[in-house]
Amino acid sequence: EYSKNDSNDSYQDYYDYWLYRVRPSFMFFFTKKFYTDVGIIYKYTHYKDRRSTEDSEKTERDHTYILISSLYYDLTKNLTFGVTYSYSENQSNDPFQKYSGSIVSGGLYYNF
Repeated sequence: EYSKNDSNDSYQDYYDYWLYRVRPSFMFFFTKKFYTDVGIIYKYTHYKDRRSTEDSEKTERDHTYILISSLYYDLTKNLTFGVTYSYSENQSNDPFQKYSGSIVSGGLYYNF
């Protein structure tokens, strides 16, 4: 995936960027009702005019990695229970934009 944000307002140049993202994933069935979905996302973001706080000569560039793992169980034909764990890490040439963290979520999914 490739996307670009380029506003025609010079005040908004701080938010202008281009990025590309890849997301390989795979699904594995343990049984007919119990399965997993595992994937990784890599995103590279190049900001047009956002300067690094360490070196004002350099524009900010971010490398974001996201690992996602989900488990699903089909309770009925139309109702599935799922639990997802995701870990995100952003590596940037701006130390204020470096972060990492995890999220665990769950839910019921109804297909109609």
